[in-house]
Amino acid sequence: MPGIAITEIVAQYADAARTDEICRRLCRELGERGVPLLPLEAAPPPGAKSGAAAATGTITAVLASSSVTAAFVKGVFTWLAAREGRTISNG
Repeated sequence: MPGIAITEIVAQYADAARTDEICRRLCRELGERGVPLLPLEAAPPPGAKSGAAAATGTITAVLASSSVTAAFVKGVFTWLAAREGRTISNG
């Protein structure tokens, strides 16, 4: 059975448009590596207020094999390395 990786992007002080742009860039990186992605329509987190200091985007990937899992990990780390200040949190 394939695994599912749900990756949440949190961009401090970014508006929804900027967060969407960040997610699209990571999706392109993963897509170029052959990682299948699922569309995900997500509601704002519970308790979120308008004008909040962080905007969140979510990417869902299907990790059907070890090679796809490796491509996912490499894609995320390549994306992180492309810009100083990007981090991973398993919050």
